Amino acid sequence: MQPSRATRRRTKVLRAAALFAVAALLQPARLAAQSPAVERTEVVHRTPGDTLNDSYRVYLPGSRPRAVVVLLPGYGGTVDDFQPDGFTPSSLPARLAGQGIATVVAVPMSATLFADEDSLRRLDAIVTEVLTRFAAPAAPVAVGGFSAGGTGAVRYAERCAARACGGGAPVAAVFAVDAPLDFARLWYAADLALRRRSPRANAAEARSTLADLRRALGGDPQAAASAYRRRSPLLAQAVDGGNARWLRGTPTRLFTEPDVQWWLENRQADYTSMNATDAAALVNVLRIAGNAEAQLVTTSGRGVRPNGTRHPHSWSIVDEAELTSWLLARLAP
Repeated sequence: MQPSRATRRRTKVLRAAALFAVAALLQPARLAAQSPAVERTEVVHRTPGDTLNDSYRVYLPGSRPRAVVVLLPGYGGTVDDFQPDGFTPSSLPARLAGQGIATVVAVPMSATLFADEDSLRRLDAIVTEVLTRFAAPAAPVAVGGFSAGGTGAVRYAERCAARACGGGAPVAAVFAVDAPLDFARLWYAADLALRRRSPRANAAEARSTLADLRRALGGDPQAAASAYRRRSPLLAQAVDGGNARWLRGTPTRLFTEPDVQWWLENRQADYTSMNATDAAALVNVLRIAGNAEAQLVTTSGRGVRPNGTRHPHSWSIVDEAELTSWLLARLAP
């Protein structure tokens, strides 16, 4: 038996009302998902006339930040590296802003391995300024970075743990993404790559690395042994790990994708040339020293550059949702 015209009309009206109600309930969630969590972003150049050095970009939530995360880009990076169209596009600033946490992309010097004191002093001045202007001097701080930025993050965390930072307090957590951490290992790897004259090695990068270490530390690890101990974030051959000993009480998370097959085929490099060896060594030193929150995160097949090129030395190896949760647990539990 077919329903009457009045029944069909009443069914249509009820169905439309139900769909309207469902749409009304879903609309706020859709708007929240589409709306950026970052309330505003601001770029600050602390040295007049210099847009490359001593600069930072701050991503701010809608309210006064309850904590600050400092992000350091890779060698030669800029304050725009973590923007959606940057070299290391990231959703981390937006995720953190949604939790009331500010993110600062700091570039104390545009090209540095953070082997020199000037870079660390400038970074400390940036962190102090951000806390004063945008948050609170006592707000908890975490620091992290990609590649050489991760080197600086670890070295800065060590410096603060040694009570040598402006605020006087240690950082609450530190993370690094495929960062070179042992300057002695880095020197020997770069030097060997040049002497072997491998056609697939990045000779320009090797020469730049040696020049930076020579300028900052005075020479090779044998000629300038004391400088390497003072400045390197890690000395894997030292019993206490060198400066790594300062992080025995700091939550530390190191990310790496140890794809040795990729390095063999594309760079004619092996484990001795990979930053993964430094990450594993640092975590091992810290765990031996009693740091239960020293973690090594290894991935497989995640390293891809924004242009789609496969490369294990990439920010994309990071699970940003998981990293956000890890930071929240240590900054704003």
